[in-house]
Amino acid sequence: HIYIKSFLRIDGFGNKIDCMEEIVKKYGLLYSADLKCVLGIDSASDEFTGIVPNGAERIAEDALSCCSGKNISLPDSVVSAGANMFCGCKSLKKIEMPYEIDGFSEGLFAECTSLEEIPFRAGIKTLPEGVFDCCTSLLSLVIPDSVEKICSGAIAGCSSLTTIVLPASLKEIAADAIADCPVLSRIRISEENA
Repeated sequence: HIYIKSFLRIDGFGNKIDCMEEIVKKYGLLYSADLKCVLGIDSASDEFTGIVPNGAERIAEDALSCCSGKNISLPDSVVSAGANMFCGCKSLKKIEMPYEIDGFSEGLFAECTSLEEIPFRAGIKTLPEGVFDCCTSLLSLVIPDSVEKICSGAIAGCSSLTTIVLPASLKEIAADAIADCPVLSRIRISEENA
């Protein structure tokens, strides 16, 4: 099924531009016309099982936010994940990420209050702002050796987090990168970084 979405876009000069975009509904998801970008979940369908089919290369900003599923699986074809992609998925317990992804985006796992572990993948260099904001079921966080930078508020409001392991590759960490984690009692820093 192909649908046309009409919307207004503001250009760089403040002018309103009428835009139209083809949206394809398939597998309980909304896709771009070329089926390469997942735009969201089709709220009129109950087909989405938590598995994004192979072939999608990008997941748009907020595309899977507030999803009620407990498990979500992204195929290895996905290389780009938009900001706040899983934001507010309060029932989400398990995420299968592609083997390689170009990076974690801002607020990627924010408010995933049932998520107990983070599926880090090869090549993640930065933990951006709010990436783990209010992940209240997260108990420990072992940051992989590829991470070089942790931004402001990246790990905040994680009320069950007790342990963080920082990698030897870490070059920069914002003063407020880790905040409002009241039971955090252990931060282990790689000996190479001491």
